[in-house]
Amino acid sequence: MKRDQVPSHQAGMTVEEAARIIQQFDAGTLDTDLPGTMELVYEARRVSVAASMWGTEDGHPRTALRRQLVIACCAVATITCVGLTLVFVTSH
Repeated sequence: MKRDQVPSHQAGMTVEEAARIIQQFDAGTLDTDLPGTMELVYEARRVSVAASMWGTEDGHPRTALRRQLVIACCAVATITCVGLTLVFVTSH
């Protein structure tokens, strides 16, 4: 199966492609009456948000730092919940 035959969520969209699609949509040059146009714009916005959140290059120091920060926050939240639950359970 060729790349152009695969749905975009499986084939992947580059950040440059996503930026170009968003720019054309914002300028009003895309025909929104064509089937699949809004899904393509939605996918482009999703790719753009994911790239701005996690970085565009895998292994980039900023990307790794953000992942570590998210993991650390989740660990703190989990430890807090477990600690509060244990306090509540042992006091009753």
